[in-house]
Amino acid sequence: MGLEATAELYLRIIKLFQIRLKAWLDEDYPEFFIYNLPLLDVVLTSRNEKLVGKSLIIAAKKLEAMGSEFIVIPCNTVEYFIDDLRKSVNIPVISIVEEVRKNLSTMRIKKIGLLATETTLKYGTYEKELGKLEIKVVTLGSKNQRKVTKIIIDILSGRKNENDKKCLKKLIKSFDTEYVVLGCTDLPLLISQKESKIKLIDTLDILAMAAFKLSTGN
Repeated sequence: MGLEATAELYLRIIKLFQIRLKAWLDEDYPEFFIYNLPLLDVVLTSRNEKLVGKSLIIAAKKLEAMGSEFIVIPCNTVEYFIDDLRKSVNIPVISIVEEVRKNLSTMRIKKIGLLATETTLKYGTYEKELGKLEIKVVTLGSKNQRKVTKIIIDILSGRKNENDKKCLKKLIKSFDTEYVVLGCTDLPLLISQKESKIKLIDTLDILAMAAFKLSTGN
């Protein structure tokens, strides 16, 4: 669900074990099953929703059959199918959007910017979840959204360049908000907090921490 985002999530979870639990031997880390699912495109379009949902359920059942104790999906876009996935297996499926909401619940935020795929915006995933905290979600206009889509596609294609980074920085600055959610797990591969004066909500970081806590019982 974003090949490099998946690899980055794995690395961030490993880093948490190293930093928080001083892990260094192989036996200090949990068992991982990484399943790359060749899913129909969900970045540009939400077509074939039934087929996408069916593919995700089959994948979840495979991971459960392997012996997984819980499932994480480093993708904001397929959050739309989280309820169906949870019904299909008997193990927890972590919701990246729910975890973002939990993190923001301790902060006094009334308005937040959102960078995400066109499909995520269409589903209104963040609006529904953050609405529970009465947080207003601000999105970009169609012209700037096309720029975000291009950047995401470039990252997915292995092209991370300075022009895209400069463009992304400008888009972040264009929000009239104190915080901006990187609501696509590919975006943290291009930009980090140290490169932005505006506070970024890194959904990949939040998901890694949720996986770490669930696996360790912390």
